[in-house]
Amino acid sequence: MKFSEQWLREWVNPPVSTETLADQLTMLGMEVEEMAAAGPDLGDVVVARVEAVTAHTDADNLLVCTVKKDEGAPVTVVTGAPGVKPGCCYPYAGIGARLPGSGVIEEMNIRGVTSMGMLCSAAELQLSDDEDELFLLDDDAGPGAAFAEALRLDDRVIDIGLTPNRGDCLSINGIAREVAVINRMQPGRPVDDSPAPVVHERARAVNLAAPDGCPRYAGRIINNIDMARPSPLWLREKLRRCGLRSLNPVVDITNYVMLELGQPMHAFDNDRLNGAITVRYAGGGEEITLLDGESHTLPESTLVIADADRAVAMAGVMGDLDSGVSASTRHVFLESAFFTPLVIAGRARQFGLQTDASHRFERGVDFTLQRRAMERATRLILEICGGEPGPVTETVETQALPERRTVDLRPAAVERLLGEPIDRKTSVGILTRLGLEEVTRAEEDSCRFNVPPHRFDITLEADLIEEIARVYGYRNINSALPPARLAMREPGSRERMNLVRMALVNRGYQEAITYSFVSHDLQSRLFPGQAGISLLNAISADMERMRLSLWPGLLTALRHNLNRRQARVRLFESGKVFGSNGDIRQSPAIGGLSYGAAEPEQWDRRSAAGDFYDIKSDVEAVLSTCCGPVAPEYRPVGVPALHNGKAAEIIYDDRRVGLVGVLHPEIQAQLEIEAEVCLFELYLDRMPERYGPGYKVVSRFPVVKRDLSVLVDRDIPIADLLNCINSVNLTLDADPAAQGAVAQETANFLAELDLVDIYQGEPVPEGKKSVTLGLTFQRISDTLINQQVDSMMSRILDSLYREFNAQLRE
Repeated sequence: MKFSEQWLREWVNPPVSTETLADQLTMLGMEVEEMAAAGPDLGDVVVARVEAVTAHTDADNLLVCTVKKDEGAPVTVVTGAPGVKPGCCYPYAGIGARLPGSGVIEEMNIRGVTSMGMLCSAAELQLSDDEDELFLLDDDAGPGAAFAEALRLDDRVIDIGLTPNRGDCLSINGIAREVAVINRMQPGRPVDDSPAPVVHERARAVNLAAPDGCPRYAGRIINNIDMARPSPLWLREKLRRCGLRSLNPVVDITNYVMLELGQPMHAFDNDRLNGAITVRYAGGGEEITLLDGESHTLPESTLVIADADRAVAMAGVMGDLDSGVSASTRHVFLESAFFTPLVIAGRARQFGLQTDASHRFERGVDFTLQRRAMERATRLILEICGGEPGPVTETVETQALPERRTVDLRPAAVERLLGEPIDRKTSVGILTRLGLEEVTRAEEDSCRFNVPPHRFDITLEADLIEEIARVYGYRNINSALPPARLAMREPGSRERMNLVRMALVNRGYQEAITYSFVSHDLQSRLFPGQAGISLLNAISADMERMRLSLWPGLLTALRHNLNRRQARVRLFESGKVFGSNGDIRQSPAIGGLSYGAAEPEQWDRRSAAGDFYDIKSDVEAVLSTCCGPVAPEYRPVGVPALHNGKAAEIIYDDRRVGLVGVLHPEIQAQLEIEAEVCLFELYLDRMPERYGPGYKVVSRFPVVKRDLSVLVDRDIPIADLLNCINSVNLTLDADPAAQGAVAQETANFLAELDLVDIYQGEPVPEGKKSVTLGLTFQRISDTLINQQVDSMMSRILDSLYREFNAQLRE
């Protein structure tokens, strides 16, 4: 937020320099991001009064002005600016004057008339970008006065960065309150917000049909205002130094009150309203054209201000174009309301807007401030525009207003969190100066405070301690290292995650970090029928859902890389995925994708494109790292996001722990991706416990190799054949007198089992396939003989026959 130092010092004027004031603001949590002069060097510019205006005889768009610039004789100035009025004062740059960004002003002959200087616009003075009209000065600025003094440009504009929880400091009143506390002063109240005298009884009824969104609404009709009166110089300058443009006197006043007190307001043209004012939620398909000229269709969750016919404002964001005040407005209806932060939060961004009102409402506005702001705005309108105020119509749903919170503070907790004892008197004094009210308690070891209505951020004891620390001064708290044990181990889940990440990096993947918020359109393509968790205050229209999977973010990152001509992309991400099945749940996951060549480009060979088996090998490497030697089972699976026949679920103990496969071709085409995309995702909370390292006895006896070719139905998965063989009991009778490993030896004779070949076609019968398997047998205690191996082969073939009707191929 930008503000004028002079304006702040009207409220509280500590005896410190500008630099010290900026340092105090930063230490209070309002970081000063920039300080700048209120304007450029305008020492050569003076105030001048236009005595007379005539049209140029040789140019339709030029005026010849008689200008009194000092006590001497008037001079002639030719200008092309419209709206120059006799008797008004404007900034004047005489012969020899130098303007910022321009050269030296010289005497010029313009179409036969000698111009002795120039009258200046705000743009020519580099005070704003308004170059259409001259900069109008108040009448009390006499000719010859220094323009910089008339504008009080010996001022600094301070720009502070506020965290979202400190909406109470988005006003001069709020900043002054903080500065007064740290300097042990009482902030002033240099404003007239006393009730204005009621001149007429005209009023509009106010109905709160949505008290959860608007529990308090105040309105007032002011008749017979004069919109032709310009906003005074002091008002326009304060707005300019806070970064706002002057529009018209009524809008300027509502903006000024917002900057001064922190209460956003809105003014309607009363003649364009019909009937009572109702605060409600938008109807289905309701449309509104806002002040910026853009039309929007409002979702039903949008809070609106409506008259008897239509919505006339998007509550807390912006009014509509038709009911706004204009140069022809004679009667206004002023609005001052409290809108609930949760209802307003994100609503402006949903429509691509960012307004000063929404910025304040979504952070929280003092819910007791509305009447005071109404009276302050009324007094300013009467002072500047004239008019006749009516009664204030205020409707309140008390039960829907935020509750005044009470928070307990224990002195012992202050020392524990800050590492330094701060006596109770000092702590209570700081909190009291911040506006918290101490409540008497019987217990001596704690005290209770009522939180003021403008502090939405104070809910816990830790919040009170934070307030004490920042006012007491972080620099005054001694630094001390907290006691800690030297032996620190990461939790098992984090250790497993780090192992997986390093394994993927070793396989050539690069880590990506994407938002947990994803596009509803992309997510619904990958997971149709799963709505996911919708966000009320989405950052943007394409980030409106919590992710069900890591794949939407990774695919978006892939497209970003492909648009930058990356031919080979291997990405992974670790993070939370979110689901909703009656209750919201989140679980850790790690996902990845591979696109392009399986191997980096080499000079001596061309790498083939990566496929399902390449990414499956990457997954197996990861699983061997985090789950030890226990191999998972891969089962064919049909999911909308993946290619049928090129997708598998990863199973441990009959439980799905992940998916691996190729992106479905239809989704690939919709995303305009040329080649196959291989994907995987692992759910870390479902993984089996990681087994520690073990050992395996290595036999010193020779192996026996056999090949087995069988005919089976084409639709039988190879994995089922392998599982069947691995489950066959191949135990040989052991010597009862044997000891150690020999006595314990059971079915560990099948040392290796490999798929050698799959064949379909002549002479294999239709509907069948020939599967050739390689089997390696070995025994620890002695050498296997052919009869023993033949017996085991026979058992294997019998089991395959029983399970799959497998026939030995001749």
